[in-house]
Amino acid sequence: MRPLYAFHRDLLAAATKLSDEGDLPSGAALIARGAALGIAPLDLSMGLLQPLLYEVGRLWETGALSHRAEARFTSLVDDLLEALLLEQQQRRPNTHGMPIILTVAIGNRHTIGIRMLGLSLREAGRDVRVIHEPVAIGSLLDLAELVRPALVGVSISEPAQISYLRELRDGLDARRLVVRTLVGGFGAREIDANALPTGVEPFSPSESPDWLQDT
Repeated sequence: MRPLYAFHRDLLAAATKLSDEGDLPSGAALIARGAALGIAPLDLSMGLLQPLLYEVGRLWETGALSHRAEARFTSLVDDLLEALLLEQQQRRPNTHGMPIILTVAIGNRHTIGIRMLGLSLREAGRDVRVIHEPVAIGSLLDLAELVRPALVGVSISEPAQISYLRELRDGLDARRLVVRTLVGGFGAREIDANALPTGVEPFSPSESPDWLQDT
């Protein structure tokens, strides 16, 4: 456990420096260091990145993290996720089943969660399309009509963004597209399931471990 603890400690220290001094480790370098410790690339997502996200979030809430340090951490996470995706695509080029679309509502700039979920679903062999930037409902509906997904998952950062899901469901129904629609993210925690638009389900992996098998 000590080498893994040291890995976590060193990474947190590098990512949260209050200055720009020192280069951040690349995503490829993090994967290589993890491999030397016997950590599979994808396990870095939950075994290392998830605890880091929690710790950085705690530092941010207490005011112990500057905007510059937060930007450094975001840069590190972006590079690691891109490196993990590249490694995964080279190792698991084939997918099966109907596509799954993951995206964020307009106004939500937090994509780490859907990118991590996309990695997990691809590891299970699913065809996943992760849209990093918020897109207009019309464009999302056009994509859904083109690829005919089994599911569209939308992350929201605040309750008001539920209107995006309402527009999405109205558009899917108008185009007669039968698509399962899930909502998740920080903003979804504050919404009662009974207040969700018709046809929209809350996503919680801990409470619904079999959701993928039902898709």
